[in-house]
Amino acid sequence: MSAVHAIATLLPGPVELHAHLRALAVLETAIADDPQYCYYTFDATWGPGEEAALMENGSGDDFSVLFTPAGVLIRGFDHESAMSPYGTDDEQVWPGVIDEVPAALRPLLDEPAFCDEGIDAPRVTVCLWRETGDTAWRTGSGIDFPPGGEDPDGSGFLFHLLADRSPEAVQAHFEDYYERSVPLEAVRHVLAGHPLTPAVATALNPATLADNALLGRIDAHPETASYLARDGEFDLARTDPIEPIALPNGLQVEPVAGCNAGGTYYLCGPAVPGAPRPLHRLRGEGLADRRVAGRDPDPRRHPPALARRTGGLPPPDPQFRLPRRPPGPPRDPRPSPRHPSALPGHRARRLGPPPRRCRPHRPRRLPPTRSRR
Repeated sequence: MSAVHAIATLLPGPVELHAHLRALAVLETAIADDPQYCYYTFDATWGPGEEAALMENGSGDDFSVLFTPAGVLIRGFDHESAMSPYGTDDEQVWPGVIDEVPAALRPLLDEPAFCDEGIDAPRVTVCLWRETGDTAWRTGSGIDFPPGGEDPDGSGFLFHLLADRSPEAVQAHFEDYYERSVPLEAVRHVLAGHPLTPAVATALNPATLADNALLGRIDAHPETASYLARDGEFDLARTDPIEPIALPNGLQVEPVAGCNAGGTYYLCGPAVPGAPRPLHRLRGEGLADRRVAGRDPDPRRHPPALARRTGGLPPPDPQFRLPRRPPGPPRDPRPSPRHPSALPGHRARRLGPPPRRCRPHRPRRLPPTRSRR
């Protein structure tokens, strides 16, 4: 049995494969120091009703798994394979690799992301597919593989974490690539589909919650940076403060972002590897709010300005913002049993004579006193 046919028997169903690929992307994003160099990524907005799981190792090898309403298409490319379009005389896909792809899934191979300039063929050496409602993965049945080698199309090399989805195999892969230990329990947690908590993220990468790491992650994702700048009033492109400030104790301040009201966010104190620094926002009114990187904002307000502080960290304000009183039970629209209107046969009538208007009160004037001689 060839490599691609063996891989087809080891792959899980579309639902399990979808969850596993998302978990790999989340796991590597937490492990990596720079998200731009991640192997595995996941794009939930690849197209209308389409999602894409992508892998690229930076050496010319990549694969894509496209989830569509019509089915799932797996495309892989091994640049050292003898079946590469760059290794053939006519620069075309190896015969039989994509000839039997269903018509509903065939246009997915013509995506510009899977085609290189100067060659009139998609970048593919191995292809698998599974239409909606099918019970097994399909691949080309009449492929004439080149002689020699146990993995002629690169499927065993490309899809090894899809065939062996055990936490131990995933841990060994990331420890080999990043050259540091990765806790197995954290890998199990993410692969099981549990949320990535701050504790798990710190276990996977102790520096993941450091201020520089968080700012780098925001800057690496334009959509996240745009959302924070628009709705969160945290714009990384506005790092020029209105006027320079200095702390009386000499601690350094570093402007990192601006807000829509003209304020500036500052990281205060020396940078400590793997630890967050206090984050302050100096507002346009000269007030400062204290926030801590990697934690929830402090709900208390600190009235003194940063320039007039005597220490690196502002003291807490004794006046807190009290929470609003919770609403009481809904009011019954029916009248009270003690009210006359609740009695049977009662008609609305005036109870008693109308109130009499009283004359306005005037102070009594006292006669003038005569002085004694």
